[in-house]
Amino acid sequence: MTVESGGPAPVLSLETVDALTRLPNREGLIARLDDEIARSERYRRPLSLLLADVDGFAVFEGGHGSVAADTLLQRLSLLLLSAARDADVVARVGPGEFALLLPDADAADARAAAERLCAEVAAADLGLISSKEQDAAVAPFVVAASSPSPIRMRVGLTTLGPGRPGESAALLDQVVAALHRARAERNPVCAFGEEGVDLSGAVLPSVSPDTAP
Repeated sequence: MTVESGGPAPVLSLETVDALTRLPNREGLIARLDDEIARSERYRRPLSLLLADVDGFAVFEGGHGSVAADTLLQRLSLLLLSAARDADVVARVGPGEFALLLPDADAADARAAAERLCAEVAAADLGLISSKEQDAAVAPFVVAASSPSPIRMRVGLTTLGPGRPGESAALLDQVVAALHRARAERNPVCAFGEEGVDLSGAVLPSVSPDTAP
């Protein structure tokens, strides 16, 4: 698949950047999403949106402390950026949630990207340090040998087909609904449009640009 850049990324202001990860926040994502929808419609190219959730993030933070949680989010952001194409947009849109905007990616491309993301996160050695252990200068957080990482992600996705009119609010509702389904069924990946995926309760969370989780 040939990836065509939609032009240079706009300069982000402090209001559109997440302070912890330095990724675009919800507002920054929506600005790029509006631009990419217009480009998708103009050039009749597909556009996909992924919403990835750290499974059990609140439990992880409660068990290991805020330092470990912040470290996890920062290292996950680097992992996502390293896996992204130049034209992709990676944003943090919730306490443990990241969005990935994939220009020129159809539904099959988006599912492959989502499944690859889940596998890479599950296999990653994140080297986390618990804030409850930090003062004692103990070794990094140790993962049980039976599992390479305690971190799992669930991903919802939606795709805007070539030439189809779309709105950012509708795509966001769709991807949230898909993520809700993935959570409910304990599936790694769920796509909007699959049987049983509806828009009930679809609300995208937000993170203040100047507050940590």
